[in-house]
Amino acid sequence: MMGREAVISHLMTWLNDGNEADKFYAIRTLSQLQAVESGEKLMFCLTDEDDDVCIEAAIALGELGCEQAVPLLKEAVLHHDLGDVKIAATQALSTIASSKNNQQARALLLDLVLDNNELQGELDGGWNDFWDIQRIAVIAIGEQQISAGVDLLIRLLDSEDDQDIEVEILKSLAQVNEKGINYLLSLIECTNTRTLRRIVNALSFVPSERQAQCLTPLMALLSHQQDEVRLAVCKTLGVFAKAETLTALMPCFVDNNSEVAESAIRAMISIAEKIPNGLANISTHTLLSIAKNAQADASLSLLKIALEMSSYANKMDEDDFKFLARLIRKKQPALLLIANQLLFVENNAEYQPLLIRCFSDQTLAVHIRRSLIHCYGKHINNTEFDITPLLALLHKNSNEKDNDQDNVIRTAVFEVIAQLATRPYNNDAKNIAEQTLFAFVSENPACETEQLAKPFPHNTLNTVNDGQVIPTTFIDDKPSVKNITATSTNEIPKNELSDNHPSTLASIFKSNDEVPAVVVLSANETTVNNLASESVNSTLAALNVFTAPESKQQNKTNLDQDQYLRSLLAEQNDMMTPYSDIVEQHLQNSSQLGLSRKKIAKIKPITNQILASQALAYYPCSKSVNLIIECLRTTNINVARALLTALDRIISQHSKIKGLSNVVGICATLLYGGNNEIQRLAAKILANLKHRQAIPALHDALNNEDQNVRIQTIKALTELISLNAHKISNHQHVVRDESKDEKTIRLISECLNDSEYGVRQAAIGFIQRHKIKKIDQLVSMGCADGGVLANTVGNALKVIDKQQATQVILAQLKQSDSFSQRRDLFQQITCLYGENQTCH
Repeated sequence: MMGREAVISHLMTWLNDGNEADKFYAIRTLSQLQAVESGEKLMFCLTDEDDDVCIEAAIALGELGCEQAVPLLKEAVLHHDLGDVKIAATQALSTIASSKNNQQARALLLDLVLDNNELQGELDGGWNDFWDIQRIAVIAIGEQQISAGVDLLIRLLDSEDDQDIEVEILKSLAQVNEKGINYLLSLIECTNTRTLRRIVNALSFVPSERQAQCLTPLMALLSHQQDEVRLAVCKTLGVFAKAETLTALMPCFVDNNSEVAESAIRAMISIAEKIPNGLANISTHTLLSIAKNAQADASLSLLKIALEMSSYANKMDEDDFKFLARLIRKKQPALLLIANQLLFVENNAEYQPLLIRCFSDQTLAVHIRRSLIHCYGKHINNTEFDITPLLALLHKNSNEKDNDQDNVIRTAVFEVIAQLATRPYNNDAKNIAEQTLFAFVSENPACETEQLAKPFPHNTLNTVNDGQVIPTTFIDDKPSVKNITATSTNEIPKNELSDNHPSTLASIFKSNDEVPAVVVLSANETTVNNLASESVNSTLAALNVFTAPESKQQNKTNLDQDQYLRSLLAEQNDMMTPYSDIVEQHLQNSSQLGLSRKKIAKIKPITNQILASQALAYYPCSKSVNLIIECLRTTNINVARALLTALDRIISQHSKIKGLSNVVGICATLLYGGNNEIQRLAAKILANLKHRQAIPALHDALNNEDQNVRIQTIKALTELISLNAHKISNHQHVVRDESKDEKTIRLISECLNDSEYGVRQAAIGFIQRHKIKKIDQLVSMGCADGGVLANTVGNALKVIDKQQATQVILAQLKQSDSFSQRRDLFQQITCLYGENQTCH
């Protein structure tokens, strides 16, 4: 006999022969295995000398639904010395009463509701264990709808000792039967605010067939003077979802309390969902009409709901547009964002300058500006006219610091441009968004996208032979001259572009704060500030402006950390002023650390080239892949990292793009040296490509000093080798690919002894995927280092060979003289035979 029965039989022997720890983990394992046949053994453990064993036994008996244990559980509740054991036994009785409909257990629960002198023990720090026992019993009466318990609950509610479990009592009364509901409704007129709120919340648990009798009293409370009561009523009516409550909820839509207003609207939506085509009747226009007369907080709630409902019924008129424009002019951040998103749902081109003005406002919070930029990107066309305002955000004034906020804005701009490149454009024109993005990536305004559309020869970059490795792909931290440079002869003639197109920026930078409801653009409009006139006359012309400051910025002296921290110190609020001397002292002390600290403290800017490279992930096509391959010749490690990150995202989501085989050679080359992060990304890309020519390079990467590279390499090899590799016989003819597979298995098997936890875990995943029978080694590994890999090993053994793994585990249990090892072996057994099938 070998299998689940043998495991359970072996575990039950530990209930007799093991110490308290062995018993504890054996009981827990039996419970997780749903070993109902162990009930008799577990009942004996209820009287064990160790309290933890008693508690675990009580919990297990409840989870197993052992009805024979009810008398023993009652004895434990009444007479055990430890309160935690009493509580566990009570919970077990509740579970048995629910799962088995056991009347004896239910009767015991009823006895535990009222004060019981037998159970009243000494107060421990002001707390009596009986209160927890009583709470479990009260909850059980409601959930199991024990009608005999209603009178007991009412008596308990009228007593002075119910305050700690008042919420549970009210909820149970609402759940049990009509008598309990009527009693709750009778309390509405004569109770305090706190209890009234609790009653209303409890009524949300009334069964659907009894909700009708609660509607009238609840709707009357919508005019209650306390906000918390009105809020509770709105939520409960939303749960009921009765159409007759819609009229009563209407006044709450403009409630002075924003939470009440929002809750009322959500209740209306919940009701509409239960009515045929109900959501279609709640138009954005209806909600905006209500918002016009509401308080500020209520307007915010209405706008939030209107934005959510716009996908169901987006019906707005000109008055709605003007109302939203007025809200935007108020410059309240919360209202401004939602109003803009609503205003441009229907792609109102005449309001476009209003949105541009908002996301160009540097006084707004960065997250609002980012959201506005993405909103703008959803409703514009792939034209120079629409891209120009975005390019203005990439230009940085000389006195502007390179900080995280600026990086967020520029990142959003490049993401929008990349997404815009995927949209249709005029066949007579060029893909302006694509051309713009590629020019920033290559730092070449004359980037020829037609050339990138041509695939590389298949025999150029798809091997890792020395003669075909790209020599310029070695990544080094040292700065060097860029390989790709722009020449004046390659520049696109400006006469090919429109220099006097109607600029949307003309109306953005006006000094007048008043924004008309409808803005009419003029081709002759020239009221633009210096920034706009100098840098955004046309899309590609703007690139010539932005590229030059960018290259200068890379050579700019970086800020010293002390200077930066002191600038932050000068901008602190009044609350931090008393601590200024402490911060200054730390700065003075740290200055003695020497030049090495100063060097590390340099703040490196994130260039437009890096951000544009990352954004290529949003433009997945063969052109982007070819551009990445070409630009990976760079020696700028940050640019290379951004390019590989984008390439990884493209390949993981769009594996059918042509030309991906050209990536194999360059990624395999990157594995041989350079930065660890670059090597990790290269291995990850090779895993997604599943190209077997990369296997030799991955073998070498298993010896990398960085554990993250080794982990990603193992994951890549897991995808690359044959699933039948473990079946190769020594007497069979071994072809070259099979030899690679055998070597892979040998090298990764050696990684099972790696010093790093993550590497061992990745190796176990490889062994599991290919079902390599290293049972003994895996079982031992699951017990190492405190059992951190016990669950991982158990799940792997279940896939590889459950029967053989059971034999090995049971053999080690018999021979083990270490409790910690036995604990980890118990956990592996749980993973092998547990009801949840997978341990985490």
